[in-house]
This record gives sequence, structure tokens and C-alpha cells, in this order.
Amino acid sequence: MVCMWIWTGSSGWLPTICPFQPPEARHWPTTMLWIPVALSDCEQYTYDQCSRVVRRYIARRREEQPRYRWQGLCGETGAAPAARHAMKAYHLKEVIENRCQEKLRVLEDIFRLHVGQKTIVFTGSNEMAMAVSRRFWILTILSHTPKRQRLAALDGFADGTFQVLVADRVPDEGIDVPDAKVAVVPGGQGAARQARQRLGRVLRKSGTARAVLYEVVCENTKDVRRSRNRRRSDAFANVKRTVLG
Repeated sequence: MVCMWIWTGSSGWLPTICPFQPPEARHWPTTMLWIPVALSDCEQYTYDQCSRVVRRYIARRREEQPRYRWQGLCGETGAAPAARHAMKAYHLKEVIENRCQEKLRVLEDIFRLHVGQKTIVFTGSNEMAMAVSRRFWILTILSHTPKRQRLAALDGFADGTFQVLVADRVPDEGIDVPDAKVAVVPGGQGAARQARQRLGRVLRKSGTARAVLYEVVCENTKDVRRSRNRRRSDAFANVKRTVLG
């Protein structure tokens, strides 16, 4: 990797770590930059506390039923207060993974690095999409956005009215954004099928331009495992992966 100084306008020159690419890199249709981030001390404390709540409940139930599985917890939340408490802890863990503050800071760096380039951010939830939208004043497409508004937003993105678009899973299905050559996946939920669809949105060649895909992942959380599962799919067969950080 090499360090480059990038002019960002109001913020002046900022040091940016970029991957060194050998001559054959011109044949790679997509470059993937995998950026690990850490939780803040407060986020990490809450995350660890929630993990303990879930583990203790599962361990106690397995003492009673050795074959007890996670699906059992899902089925008990309606009748058992302890199960509801464990499930709330589990969901809070997901919230922390998806919306940690460091992910938003890294997104800001990516937007500065690619200012003027069409960029699409794929999130795993409406909540994360709204968090990004509020932080950076970016047009958002959510799962409940009416079709007419959705298409208007995509038309605006295509004609250059909007340079950046953030979306939940809606554009995964049957909607093309071939002009986007920068895509960002800030962790979150997403299967291999969605990975293929998302890559397909930015893999379509436009002249000699190649796509750049950023994946921002929380270290020491399930975010890492989900990311690993996505990368194992054939969607990433021709993707050059570089770890930053």
C-alpha cells in the first residue's frame, strides 16, 4: 500500500492509504477494499454486556435441554420474560454492529476521497440507511419508499442530479445503477445472493473505468463472519481484495 495526499477542499490535504496495484490490475473488473473498524469503549461495553445476557440464557436452557438451539429462543419470546430480555440484547448487538460511530466516520472519508463520483451505499437496515442520510444529507431509498419516489430518485442519480445514494435492500432486486462506480457496504445483514446483486450494480464497465467496492466491518463482532460468508461466494471470484487499516 502507498500513502497519498488527497485534496479535499475545505479540509485541505488529507493523507489517504491506497492499495498498490501491479500492472495486471487493469484486468481486474473490481477492486474491493475491506476496512476493519473498532467499536468505541462505550459501544464495546454495551456489546459485551448484551453478549453475556444472550450466552447465559442459552447456557441455562441447554442445562435443561441439551439439544436446545437458537430457534428455541425465538419461539419463547412470547411467553418468557427472560427470553424477551435475551432477544432484546441480541437485537441491540445488531444495532451496535450496524451503526457504530466509526463506520460513519469512515463513510465520511470515502465520500471525500470520491467527491464528484457517483457512489451508492448499500445498508442492511432502514435504520442504518436513515443514520447515513441524516449524517450526510443524502437521498435515501427505504424498504417502504413508494415505487414512484424510488424511480424518481434513481432517475436523478442516473442523470447526475444526485451524486450519492443510500439504500436499504430495495435496489438489490431488479434495479440497475450502472453509472455507479463506487459502492460501499457498511457491514450489516446480507447473504451471498445479495452480494452478487450488489456487485452487479457496479461491475458493468463504462469505458475503461473499473469499480471500487468498500466493505466496512466491525472487528470482533459477527459482522466479520457475515463479511467472510459474502466473500466466499462466486460474486467475488474476480475481485481483488485489499485490507486497509
